[in-house]
Amino acid sequence: MSESWDASMQWLKEQTQQKNDTKALSQLDLIEKMDSTVCATMLDCFLSKYELVVKYRGTVYDTAIAKEIEKAETMYEDYKNYNWFEAFNYTLAPMNGIALTTDISHIIELKIPVYFIGGRYDWNLPGVVAEKHLSKTITPEKKFIWFEKSGHEVPDEEAERFNQINIEIVKEKSR
Repeated sequence: MSESWDASMQWLKEQTQQKNDTKALSQLDLIEKMDSTVCATMLDCFLSKYELVVKYRGTVYDTAIAKEIEKAETMYEDYKNYNWFEAFNYTLAPMNGIALTTDISHIIELKIPVYFIGGRYDWNLPGVVAEKHLSKTITPEKKFIWFEKSGHEVPDEEAERFNQINIEIVKEKSR
């Protein structure tokens, strides 16, 4: 597994232990052991872990924003009939889980500017791991941009700041 997976699992263990959630602790144990009852495939393992990350608010930091996202998913025509799980599965299934276990730590040099963003409270794909990787990467320019009021849904949780930063980068780089 990857460092990101390990960091996410460690965070989940801490959350479940603090809440004394024995059911979730048992689920984590099964996931960690790649037990076939929850991990028939790598995608199954990821989704089992993801359910727990969502339960412990490691994806969307602000509960008010989470409610707004849920509302948008039923309000707007382009969201109403969109099945996120089906799309996710459609994208990942042909890769047989390889996208979930791809290790990019061997990439140590890029000849282009690199910008990473991370939600401070994202425990699905922890930004601390990406930040660590970026610090070791050689690039002509690099920057890790933290969003302090976000989890995994940075464009939704801090939309104005996210858009502004992207506009600034594009303007600067297109001169």
